[in-house]
Amino acid sequence: MHRKNDLCKKAIINKKVEAVIFDIGDTLIAATDIAQRALLYTAVKLQKHGLIKNHGNFCEIYRIVDRRTEGVNVNHLYSGIRILSSVADALNMQKRHLFYYRFLSIYRDKVRTLIINSHYNVKNIFVELKNKNIKIGILSNGTTYEQL
Repeated sequence: MHRKNDLCKKAIINKKVEAVIFDIGDTLIAATDIAQRALLYTAVKLQKHGLIKNHGNFCEIYRIVDRRTEGVNVNHLYSGIRILSSVADALNMQKRHLFYYRFLSIYRDKVRTLIINSHYNVKNIFVELKNKNIKIGILSNGTTYEQL
């Protein structure tokens, strides 16, 4: 019995890796950390612009709503109107259209900047895999537009 298992292990170990498939969020990029940092940054800016009263309270409500919001078109990293509409309802906000516009402008710009400046050196990993003739695949359950 043990001999058969040892043979299977050796066959697996000696098999050449032909491809690697990565998930984007929290694998290739630190999506959760990036989203939290962008949220705090955005909330502070919105408070300075007078669009929200308290950035700490806003972040807390946003996180709760974000966790509860699901669906095919929901992107938790880049946010969206469905999430913001529920946050605005929970906070009884006025000037919603201005809030939506400012939030998404500031937040998404910060997310993109954090992705570009992240310390994860994905490019070097891809180059190394390519040099070894290993195919690379990327999968995501995020929305298509923002993932591209």
